[in-house]
Amino acid sequence: TSYLKFTPDLPGQYRWIERNKLQFNPSKQFNPSSKVKISLNRTFFDTIQNGLFYIDDIEDMSFRTPLLDLKETQMFWDLKDDQSGDIELKLNLIFNHNVMPGKVNDFINIKVENEDVAFTIPSNQLTYIVPISLPAINKEDEQKAIEVTIKKGFLCEGANIPLSEDITNGLFLPSIKKLSVVNVNTSYVNNDPIITVNTNQGVSTID
Repeated sequence: TSYLKFTPDLPGQYRWIERNKLQFNPSKQFNPSSKVKISLNRTFFDTIQNGLFYIDDIEDMSFRTPLLDLKETQMFWDLKDDQSGDIELKLNLIFNHNVMPGKVNDFINIKVENEDVAFTIPSNQLTYIVPISLPAINKEDEQKAIEVTIKKGFLCEGANIPLSEDITNGLFLPSIKKLSVVNVNTSYVNNDPIITVNTNQGVSTID
């Protein structure tokens, strides 16, 4: 029996754990950045079953899943993807949910010293890390202010709540003349501790 109605639809299994407590276990993950509406199945609760009665003044309920956010913007100098051996400035936009880079392209603006700059997004695979190349940035333009804005209205994949306001991150162009550590992050992968070190430019891994 489907005791509840979810909008958007959410399949799963029900279990009465007490006479007055119903547990629902979803069979798939909740959609990101979404509002979920919950209604009682009145067909069931309008009848007497096992001593339960439907109370006609119960209102529909709702909750929302974590909203889309730009968690981090990584910026570094690295080799171009065209195998030319030239170096260009690159960004990694790290979101808390998966996005389609092609859609990000329509909602992003990048400025250097308040001037729009050209950029490319080389990938269009679903991901939470969006790579961006900025070929127009001169290697001598270090320490200039750069501003990355994701415009309101953007929707991540599977969401029904768009960004209600712009997200803007301000940074400074890194120096290409000096290798520096941007940040150090810790995490666990399959219960194994991982330390990730991000630098301001690519580093050769050849011993």
